Amino acid sequence: MVFTDRERFIQIMTVMITSETAKKIPRDARRSILDYLRKKHCPSVTDDIWHEISETINHNQKVIIGSMLKNTELSMGLDAGQIQNDPSLTTLDRDIRESFKEITDEQWLDLATTAKENGFGDLFDKVFKQKKDYDEGR
Repeated sequence: MVFTDRERFIQIMTVMITSETAKKIPRDARRSILDYLRKKHCPSVTDDIWHEISETINHNQKVIIGSMLKNTELSMGLDAGQIQNDPSLTTLDRDIRESFKEITDEQWLDLATTAKENGFGDLFDKVFKQKKDYDEGR
């Protein structure tokens, strides 16, 4: 299966957004790298398409982060009897509670920053409070 230029460029952008190495490169330099890769490997992707892809990625990131925090808050705020009829919510609740111990302070700070940048600071604070309560056995 061969990617279209658009699909390939979305993959390139995703790597540039998520790569720890790429994140260390100054923003203007990353933009230049993206422009070079687009012209070299995705010639049919215009500036307008690039802008549309970028806007869609930003929108989807907000939706995903918001959904993640809202569903975490929901699952943590319910008792077992309320979620037992929803297998996906039961799995989410169990997995989140088990993973809390593995999340480092630095990862919490990164998540807090991302949540606040996307307008979910209050929701993050609620989830973080639930995590602390869970850690303390409440």
